[in-house]
Amino acid sequence: MNNMKLAAISLAVVMVLPLFTGCQKEKTGATLEVDLTKSYRSEQVLVGEEGFPLCSFGNSVFYQTYDNSQNSTLIYQYDANTGEAKELELAYQKDGAGRQVRPDAIVTLPDDRIGVIINDYRVGSNWKPTDMMRFVEIYDADMKYLETIEIPESVANEENITNNRVTVDSDGNWFISFQDINGNSVLDAYDSEFQKYGSIRIPTELNVQSLFTAADGTACACLQGSDASGNIYKMIRLDARGKSYEEIQAPIYAEYLRGVCTGTNGYDFCYYDDEMLWGVKENTSEEVISWINSDFCNGIYVCEALENGQFLAYPFTGDNQDELWLLSKRTAEEIENIQLITLATLDLSWSLEQAVVDYNRASTDYRIFIKDYAEYNEIPYDNTSGGMEKFKEDMLSGVIADMICADNLNFESLANKGLFEDWYDIMEKDESFNKDDYLPNYFEAYQSGDALLRLGVDFYVLTSAAKTAHVGEKQGITPSELKELAETLPEGMEVYNVYHRDITVSNYFHGMQNTYINRDKAECYFNTPEFKAMLELFASLPDGYQSNLTELCYRDDKVLLCNTSFNDPIDYHALARTTFADEKFTLIGYPMNTDDGNGGIFSTDFTLSVNAQSKQQAAVWDFMKHLLSEDYQKKLSGMPIHLPTLENKMELATKQTMATAYFNGTEVNVGAATQEEIAELMAYIKGIKTSYYHDRIIYNILMEETEMLFAGDCTVETAADMIQSRVSLYLSEQS
Repeated sequence: MNNMKLAAISLAVVMVLPLFTGCQKEKTGATLEVDLTKSYRSEQVLVGEEGFPLCSFGNSVFYQTYDNSQNSTLIYQYDANTGEAKELELAYQKDGAGRQVRPDAIVTLPDDRIGVIINDYRVGSNWKPTDMMRFVEIYDADMKYLETIEIPESVANEENITNNRVTVDSDGNWFISFQDINGNSVLDAYDSEFQKYGSIRIPTELNVQSLFTAADGTACACLQGSDASGNIYKMIRLDARGKSYEEIQAPIYAEYLRGVCTGTNGYDFCYYDDEMLWGVKENTSEEVISWINSDFCNGIYVCEALENGQFLAYPFTGDNQDELWLLSKRTAEEIENIQLITLATLDLSWSLEQAVVDYNRASTDYRIFIKDYAEYNEIPYDNTSGGMEKFKEDMLSGVIADMICADNLNFESLANKGLFEDWYDIMEKDESFNKDDYLPNYFEAYQSGDALLRLGVDFYVLTSAAKTAHVGEKQGITPSELKELAETLPEGMEVYNVYHRDITVSNYFHGMQNTYINRDKAECYFNTPEFKAMLELFASLPDGYQSNLTELCYRDDKVLLCNTSFNDPIDYHALARTTFADEKFTLIGYPMNTDDGNGGIFSTDFTLSVNAQSKQQAAVWDFMKHLLSEDYQKKLSGMPIHLPTLENKMELATKQTMATAYFNGTEVNVGAATQEEIAELMAYIKGIKTSYYHDRIIYNILMEETEMLFAGDCTVETAADMIQSRVSLYLSEQS
């Protein structure tokens, strides 16, 4: 999308905003449409074990675990009707005569039977299996042993036959896939006694991702390939005797398909990626489950469908803990009675996603529903295209959520028209909340005038450091001071470790725009000596220069400024021990005006705003209080804004005697921080007055005009005047 088009979208958004201003006293409420039919209720049924689903059978799922004490794989059956899981007493011997025996896959067979594929082998040199025998143990529906069928050595050429590489159709024919020595997919068909029909030839540009049985009993395969547009998936039905296949015409919407399972509730089969589970019937693909709105923020690794319409899911978890969850479709009555908070965002951050999931699982009163406009983007991860268009269309139609994450939207144009409620007003109405318990300058850094219209819950410190011997002890530096300093550097020393001039300029313009803007007055100051000083400094950097300097360049006085960030208090100590080798250094931050603080910038994973017309402001505040609570603040990956929790985290850094850091390609034991270092860092944090903010329109203007400057097509004076003119016009259109 070009800049003019993006500007037009922003102005169109502004046009609708008078709907939220004026003298209205009664709140009209959020109007974002919500489809809860794809939001399933989830119940955890297993945690802390290796519960990997293998196969569904009726209303139960078989899953395997590994017993470390016995060095053996165990098979369990979870019954969704009773909620119980029991270990299966299989017929094979678990150990004997120096051999290892391991179940590798489970398949459903005709006549309500179950087949467990067993590997029996010796452990050879380098732990490679030798003298392998494979066989199938057959059980009835009650898991009573019936018989054992040996799998001939000629079947496949892999050491084991895993679940996604084998399936059986309703006639008892077996289908097994593997890769040959050239890495090509081979798909073989056998009868019930493993007499080979032959190989089913598939297109050479595709591989067999998985095999599965559809609800009608036919065997199917999922084929995967790729082209310039991304991954390609095709579903095919397999014919054993004919050694052929028929392509299923249903469209496949997954960007990165995780798996396929037998269908339920009228679907022939289901497939899923990290966002959604689809059901296929009559050559159509229908959305069935939204993972995020069913409280799974990382997607699902394996999912199995049950006969009664439920699903058993094995999700990706943030802490890599094994979990099994039972998913049930919500009833119409349940959907009607849900007290809903709607959240709109563009390019949903993982931390916000996780926060919503944690809240939904714990809350008994409210449920947050996420609308991520990034789903409308024409190009994945390009959040300036379809998502912005759709957000604009909804705004023009008066469709808006209770809560908005505006980090990737045009926040100021929304805020200036009265769309957002002041968090300060909400805080003051809650007698149980004490604003003084939190880092005060953090709130101030995110203010718009005197109002707090967006709020984060954690922070990272963005700053620059330099040896005190070169810059003195004063924290903070203006663009003019940095330019003067650059002109007096020792011979052989550069200001920045420039990987590329455009990258250095881009990084500066991303978060420093507010240094030259007064949004309350809709004024900008890009034709000032301070900004011109930065342009002159950037213009002096070598064009296209690629630095070969290592991290030792700061110690060796090759580079002055070290751009850095602190995600944890120990990071400040690690900087002292590694980059500056215990030589005294000063945090001078990014060049900005003297009244903008000490050069440090607060950055955060996400900020949230409240729709001023929402009737669910109390519910939104309940969610925000949850994020600001001491218990939640302790779990943050960044630094907490709750002062007692931050102080405790600072103190913890003085006890991390085994703390390590990577420096110059090597892991270094930096040990614990000192009390003096922690005091220095806390003082610096309390002196920060600026938060990271990025306006795409202004950023594009800055980059376009500096490109003209670097190309020699204009002077610093002309570039500054053009930026001043264009940004002034943009700000006046928003005011």
